[in-house]
Amino acid sequence: MPEVKKAHCPAPSAVVSAGRDYLAASQPETPGKGWASLIADGITLIAEARQDAPRLVELCRSKYPRFGDAISTHIPASAREQARQLKRAHGFASLQELYLEAVLKSLTRRGFMSPALELTTMPGTATQAHTAASVSQPAVG
Repeated sequence: MPEVKKAHCPAPSAVVSAGRDYLAASQPETPGKGWASLIADGITLIAEARQDAPRLVELCRSKYPRFGDAISTHIPASAREQARQLKRAHGFASLQELYLEAVLKSLTRRGFMSPALELTTMPGTATQAHTAASVSQPAVG
């Protein structure tokens, strides 16, 4: 079995919420495996992108200045090694920054966040249910 190591990545609550919607829709074996899948997919997307391509993590920092939540998952050794190589090649400040970029790319590619990093309402997700509930409730007062 490949070595797996715990990863911790600070993130804004909107990103964590979109990730939870993805987890609800994809129903992975465990939440950690779902986050690992997002990160692995995002690492592939980063590897395919030009080195000078704009980073979603920069938009994320300006749009959501408070990173009050965290993504906590286990990253397989092969994904960690690829992440280390991409960190150097693409000039990321840290692996946490690269992991957040990977999550953002995965969530936007899958439609759980817009390219402007807005939460989207996917059919059958918690965000859609919350949006529908807030719209259908009558005004109080």
